Amino acid sequence: MVRAKKILIVIFAVLLIGFMAIAVASLKRPGIKTYEQDGSVADVPQNINGLDVLLLQYGTGERKVQAGDYVLLRYEGKLPSQTVFATNMQQAEPFGVYVKEGNMTEGLRQGILGMRENEKRQIIVSPELGYGSAGSEGVPANSTLIYEVHLLDIVE
Repeated sequence: MVRAKKILIVIFAVLLIGFMAIAVASLKRPGIKTYEQDGSVADVPQNINGLDVLLLQYGTGERKVQAGDYVLLRYEGKLPSQTVFATNMQQAEPFGVYVKEGNMTEGLRQGILGMRENEKRQIIVSPELGYGSAGSEGVPANSTLIYEVHLLDIVE
């Protein structure tokens, strides 16, 4: 009986160490990490210094946002103090924009890449990938930006 308990403890320890090794390896893996739930897939940017992306709602469809795409979205930009500096949540028409450099902050652009129709994300952008030391209207210099983005459509 004692020997069986020892064997079970050893097996449990080996499994636990194996799962921990897999978890650590996945944290170190660069590039894009894919999550699946109920057949839905989301490609969330990982390991981009200064960018944190949290998936709020899985998207649908096969098409993913790529650089240069024209997208329709709802968004809200806040400061860590919860002060809203930009939003189109209450407007009748969604915001349409090309996902390319110069049209939005680099962090927001990187955070939108890989989204699917009807996907929602929270994108936290460091000052370096946001407005930096210059700031912007309603955004003090060196501010972290918190965006909530709902991708409505990728216009073909």
